[in-house]
Amino acid sequence: MILHVGEDVTVSLSDIIAILDMRSFNASAANREYLQIAEGEGRVLDISAGSPESVVVTRDKVVISAVTTSTLRKRAQNWMRLL
Repeated sequence: MILHVGEDVTVSLSDIIAILDMRSFNASAANREYLQIAEGEGRVLDISAGSPESVVVTRDKVVISAVTTSTLRKRAQNWMRLL
């Protein structure tokens, strides 16, 4: 199953580690450091068009999305209902 996280980007539901609100994510120094390290490694994909709402952490990348966490949760739940 895949989750559409914005733009033309999808991620596999099985690869998702966390979906976090950007404001909450930025409140933590450890999270900011993690994001900085991931950026240095080229693992960050920013598709937020300057309006970041959520951070989707997967096994191999970090996606910064303009889609809210509540919308992403609803999309994921809709997929799970189909199983």
